[in-house]
Amino acid sequence: EADFIANLRPGRTVYIADNVHLNLSRILENEKEFINRPGRRWASDASAIVSKEPLVVSESETDGRQLALVNMSQLVIKGGKNASIEVDPRYSYCLYFINCDHCEVQNLTIGHTELGTCSGGVIGVKGGRQNVVKDCDLYGCGTYGLDLMETTDFGIINSNIHDCTYGIIQMRSCMAVRFSNCDFFNNREYDLIEARGCEGVSFMDCRIFANWGDAPLFNLDNEFYLAGCLIYHPTEKLGTINRADQS
Repeated sequence: EADFIANLRPGRTVYIADNVHLNLSRILENEKEFINRPGRRWASDASAIVSKEPLVVSESETDGRQLALVNMSQLVIKGGKNASIEVDPRYSYCLYFINCDHCEVQNLTIGHTELGTCSGGVIGVKGGRQNVVKDCDLYGCGTYGLDLMETTDFGIINSNIHDCTYGIIQMRSCMAVRFSNCDFFNNREYDLIEARGCEGVSFMDCRIFANWGDAPLFNLDNEFYLAGCLIYHPTEKLGTINRADQS
């Protein structure tokens, strides 16, 4: 875990070797690893940091700490065969990107060790542009697999989101968000795919199945685009799909 944290910086590819399972909570709870260390911060609210320098932050959350990457660019976090990242706090993101550009997460299984509610998705992205999640398996028990806020040109490719407790994806004030060749399954319980104030949302060649709950599958307040998707869901619970461009 210490080597992983030490190598998180702009322009780096951080590789997690085959069959390595990182539990980031062990180092994120160690205040000595973040206090008075160059490029690191121990903070209660990483999004309130006004510095423009790239920072690796251990941020306070309800029941522990979460990793926040602030002002990073061209950082790639890549896993080998059967590599994974997990965290213990139920209310924390596993990875949280704040004002990051051109960053990628590749070929990793990412999730929580315990069931959570109220907050704490798998990957959170706030601000920034042109970030990508590729060839990943995002599982609960995060509230949402992806929580996107005020970000532009985000893509998730060849990835799974499953077994999340509140829904699949939550988006707020985002632009140009693309889901390509993804599987979304075994998620519950509120609006499963929700967006407010977002434009240019598209789903290409995705499969959505075996999700449940009383709320709609789609709850988006703007038009979105579907092409080549397979959706297995009760028709009376599809939600705003009747507003979508289904060409």
